[in-house]
Amino acid sequence: MRDLTLPRVASLHYFPTNSDWIIRARWQALPSPLQQPVDQKGGTTTTVTLTHTAHFTHAGHAVALLATHWKGGKPMFVIRDQTSGRETYAASRFLIGEDASDAEITLDFNRAFTPPCGFTDFAICPLPPRDNILPFRIEAGERLTAII
Repeated sequence: MRDLTLPRVASLHYFPTNSDWIIRARWQALPSPLQQPVDQKGGTTTTVTLTHTAHFTHAGHAVALLATHWKGGKPMFVIRDQTSGRETYAASRFLIGEDASDAEITLDFNRAFTPPCGFTDFAICPLPPRDNILPFRIEAGERLTAII
């Protein structure tokens, strides 16, 4: 049943597509799966199983993103960067890795998107682990969306 009195999304907004944000990263399996607690929006904590990291360098920063979830057999990264809270959703954005092989993975930040909790207080979303909070701007993917 739909509540017509609730706010609705006006439209989705994106940064211009930028091929510089399509990164072929080194895809490395951890020596053994690691159980890690992850905070969630709303104050709860869940435990995820970490199996891989994606390594790349950007603007002089060595990055090792942790894949915290899997969607449709593809690794998902929960990220936050220096656009968060100003130009993008404050809590996080989600990024699905593509074309993973034994050694490499494609990270297309143009496809980074706002999680469900960015649109409703009724959704629970994971927050990024410390390693996935990036010290630079990712001007790619979904921007803040107006709710009317």
